[in-house]
Amino acid sequence: MNVISAAQTLETQYLKAQTSQKTRGGLQKRWYFSLLIASIILSALAGFVNWFSAYFVVLIFEPSVWGDPTEGFMIGLIAIIIIITMQLFAWRKGMLASLSAVAVAVAVAVAVAVAVAV
Repeated sequence: MNVISAAQTLETQYLKAQTSQKTRGGLQKRWYFSLLIASIILSALAGFVNWFSAYFVVLIFEPSVWGDPTEGFMIGLIAIIIIITMQLFAWRKGMLASLSAVAVAVAVAVAVAVAVAV
């Protein structure tokens, strides 16, 4: 018996032992509900922060709500600048990740094309 057939025999025995145990994989129910509750809490927190930032943006159009119209307008303007800046940072991070993935895919494609052509 050569080494390859011995390895195949061991692999077959291992696979038979694994399938006969009736094991189940996946996410357990307690973790499922824990993650579900955590996502609901984070979603509610994100909604509150969104409402809070929207309130400050409204001060641009209705500055008298704050009291002093000039102060309300400036607070709204600062809030919208912060929101736009954060959105640009998030967009840039996403773009960098996607561009790096595309660069790796192109590099692999070129390497395979060169290897096949030679």
